[in-house]
Order: sequence, then structure tokens, then C-alpha cells
Amino acid sequence: MVELATDTERHFEFTSNGQTLSAKNRARMLGRSVLVHISIDAASAAGYNRYRDHSFDMIIDNLRAFVREREAFNGKPEIFVSFIVMRSNVEEAGPFLRLMKDVGIDNVSFRTLYLEDRLEARRTVHYGFKFDYDAECLSAEELFALAPKLRTLGREVDIPTVVEWDDFPRNVGPRQAGEPLCSEPWKTAYLLNRGIMPCCYGREPMVSWSEVDQSNLEAGITQAINSEPFRQLRRDLRAGRLGAIASGRRAARSSRPGATPLQVSFSASRTTARRGPASALRPS
Repeated sequence: MVELATDTERHFEFTSNGQTLSAKNRARMLGRSVLVHISIDAASAAGYNRYRDHSFDMIIDNLRAFVREREAFNGKPEIFVSFIVMRSNVEEAGPFLRLMKDVGIDNVSFRTLYLEDRLEARRTVHYGFKFDYDAECLSAEELFALAPKLRTLGREVDIPTVVEWDDFPRNVGPRQAGEPLCSEPWKTAYLLNRGIMPCCYGREPMVSWSEVDQSNLEAGITQAINSEPFRQLRRDLRAGRLGAIASGRRAARSSRPGATPLQVSFSASRTTARRGPASALRPS
């Protein structure tokens, strides 16, 4: 996928937990126009164990190696890391920024949990840590009070810092006249193992890989994002309604003659793969 997306100098981004950044996989990305997003959420091995497993030290070692190796390739790829702020790790934000500065990461993004009514298990026990999703969610007041503190920490450490809930208020604020309820389906496509989604909130794929012509992947993905479910989602959002698909129900597949398709160019922002520059998107 990386080779396909970047062979013609197109920009490609993907998100990973960092556990597969072996020397072989790193070599595939060196010198390419790739932006790698690594989600870590902890500043120490003990903190990482709370949410995931015992891979923290390996991930940090691989990131250090990746930063060293790219020096011979004009600093490519770019490497961003993200940290989901929760009640159990909020005090680790400062140490996390200092660690990422020491590793040589390009940018740190702070994200937050979202209230989710469809979670199968809201309370779990992981390596002895009792994780309560609802209790881990910081309130809006807490998050907006925290944002300037995180920015200050970023300036003190001298590392570019993004505070997602503060930098992208339009994601949760009132929409402007003429805007769709959400613009993601015009700008992005998430390519996951289980299928193709319009955004990171998707649960069920709108198009499965069995429906994609993988002998010509770019053409297959272009067809997928112009399938009837994607078109219907865009029509609903443009009309100011969530519709069946955004409400969790899939629409029947059929073509709509005369609609102008979106074009795939594997350019991304916060996505596994994203479609071309905004000026080239022609929503149906």
C-alpha cells in the first residue's frame, strides 16, 4: 500500500499502534512522502500496560531507530504521535512530551475519548487495571481548562503540539450556513482490515474488501467511495440530516447515473488513506 500510494510522490498517511515498526517495515517508508501516526497514550511501560500490553519499550526503541534512519533520506517520513488524554494518564502529559522530544518525534497530538453508547464493554480489567470508560472521559470543562496547559508544556519542551478538541472546535460547534453536518465523507476514506469507512467513527464497513477490485487497487477504491452508500451519506449530510447510514444502518447498493465521482489520490489527514486535494473533490 505504501509503495502504491507514494510511487508518484502522492502524500499518504496512516495510523498504527507502532508494534509493527520492524526494520523491514521501516525501510519500506524511508525517503517516501508518508506521514506516520503512532498512538501511544502513555509515558512509561507501566502506563502503557494499563491499556495495551508490554510492548512500550520495543515501540520507543523502534521509533528512535526510525528517527535515526530517516536522517539519510531528507527526514522522510514524518512521524507524529498521539496521546489520548484520560483521567488515569492526564498527569503523564508532561513526561510524554519530554520523552517524544528526546526520541525526535515531529509532532504530538492530544486527543480525547468520546462518549460512546454502543460500547460492548464499558468496564474491563486489563493486566490488573480496572478500566471504566465513562469514568476515564474528562468533562468538556476539564478538557478546555487543560488545553492551554498542554500548549504551554509543548512550548516549554519545544515540540509542535496539537490539542485536538481545542484546535478543531468546528467538529463539535454549530455548523455554518450551507455546510454539511460533517465534511469528512468529502475529504477522507479510512481503509481498515474490516473494510472501507467514511470516518474513524464507523463501526461497520460501508464497502467490504471482497467488493473491491484489488487487481487495480486505486480504481477499486475510487469505485468504493462512489458506491451508493457513500453517495447517500453525502446527500444526507448535505441536506442536514444523519440518515440511515450515519445512524448505523447500511443502504442498498446501486449506481446513480450522472453523478460526478470523487477521485482517489491517496492524500491524507488523520486517515489510513485519504482522497486528493480539496479543490479536486467533486461531491455527488
